[in-house]
Amino acid sequence: MVAKSMFIANVLMYIWKHEASEYFDELEKNRNNSIDELYELCREDIFELNGGTCLETNLHMLTVFETIGCSHQFNEKTFGGCSFCDWDSNRIRQLARLKSLSQLDEEKYAKIIHLSFNLARGKKCNPRLIEQLSVHNIIDKKQFPEAAFKLMFENDFIYSKKPEIGIISARADYITVDSVIKWKNVFRKSLTIGIGVECGNEWIRNYWLNKNIINEQIVESVRIIKENDAKTCANILLGIPGLSENTSLAIFFDTLEFLLKEKDIDVDYILISPLINKKKTVGGFLTDSESTISYRLLLSAICGIQKWFPDYIKRITFSPDNLNKMMELSCGVEREKIKNLFEAVGQFGTVYTSNKYNFNVIKYKSEVLDVSCVESLLSDLINASEKIIDKIGCNRENMKKQLYEDLLYLNLEALNWERWKY
Repeated sequence: MVAKSMFIANVLMYIWKHEASEYFDELEKNRNNSIDELYELCREDIFELNGGTCLETNLHMLTVFETIGCSHQFNEKTFGGCSFCDWDSNRIRQLARLKSLSQLDEEKYAKIIHLSFNLARGKKCNPRLIEQLSVHNIIDKKQFPEAAFKLMFENDFIYSKKPEIGIISARADYITVDSVIKWKNVFRKSLTIGIGVECGNEWIRNYWLNKNIINEQIVESVRIIKENDAKTCANILLGIPGLSENTSLAIFFDTLEFLLKEKDIDVDYILISPLINKKKTVGGFLTDSESTISYRLLLSAICGIQKWFPDYIKRITFSPDNLNKMMELSCGVEREKIKNLFEAVGQFGTVYTSNKYNFNVIKYKSEVLDVSCVESLLSDLINASEKIIDKIGCNRENMKKQLYEDLLYLNLEALNWERWKY
């Protein structure tokens, strides 16, 4: 049974209340539009939105499909989603129009998704060695329906030939044997499925990050993926919104332990995303601005990986988008220090034995963060929550009650952070 937060879910409803109003107003406005009128509106939106839908590196191309957005966030009556995600806050009306179209005509909605790819890449484009198709949850048939899959990968194949290697993203609770086999057949050599784990601690993931996925579902999804000859990439956070960096560091090491050393999981790859507190997230709400983790937290993570997980460095990478955003949000000496760490970070995922990893941990020993004691997690959560309640300024007693009811499920005794002392 997936644990559901009362406190954070209501915080998110408050943070997104204006966007929710805009979204549902737009749905109502489109109620009397014909399918053809909606299709034309969505088509115009795609031409406007299509500017930044491709990201490329050496042999790799990421293409973003325009869809109705994440079903976990855009529910039928409320807004929610993960408390650290701000992906779609600037396209609310466009998402609502796509939602209206998808409900009326799945085939027309599929054509819009197809159009978004063609505008970004061109018709029958030549694939890169690695093709990454970016949809929040590409296995969710509300977001990416069967009609879209048939149109783009069966009837009118979007590439000039099958790509060698594919990467897609999906929620762990949506992974099935059929979905893995279907997507594996799109690519010639291999398929990697990225799943949002975020952290190994179930309470933090579900009651604070509002992910609503338990460890059992993650383990099961990895099993299904492996048994069908695909690979799993676990996407995780470095930094937890509202918590101290010392506490976040311990949670980060626990997450690596869970993903790499638990016998029932052992994922193929890990993608680390340094936390970016954007406008419509809990972290952004607390700080009233965009912010990111410090140089010291990034450094401490690198040193800790080298100390406790040296044999796994070839399977670990850092999100280049988040690293670039870290640079953008930093300045002065902090910016220069982060920049100096990029050479070390660049070795992750490329070295094949620990003695090839060239980073002098001892040199930086005086700068690394100490992990907090376990009790500091509870203190951090209460302090951050009280700040949130003060900023919201209404339903204070009810929100405090929700928070303390959620905290009843937090099991500090299960944590063993002494092992993460340098």
